[in-house]
Amino acid sequence: MAEKDALTDRLNALIQYIEDATHTLNGGQIPLVNDLDQKVAKLCMDVEQGSTETAKEIKPLMGKMIIKLDELAARLQEMKDKTPKGT
Repeated sequence: MAEKDALTDRLNALIQYIEDATHTLNGGQIPLVNDLDQKVAKLCMDVEQGSTETAKEIKPLMGKMIIKLDELAARLQEMKDKTPKGT
């Protein structure tokens, strides 16, 4: 049970981090997300190395994280597309 709780806490913290980055971007500022890919990769690796039961139980939360990542990626792309070349 502790494994599931620890992963759930990390997932929720990561989702909040992604939501904060999206909020910053929506406010017209560029969020600092340099380490986001490493955080996601580490979490996914830890889920993969954990029990199958835990992975099944946190699957909906993983799906939520993926949706939030997709939203952030889309907003970052929009911002990039709106930024004049050379700036």
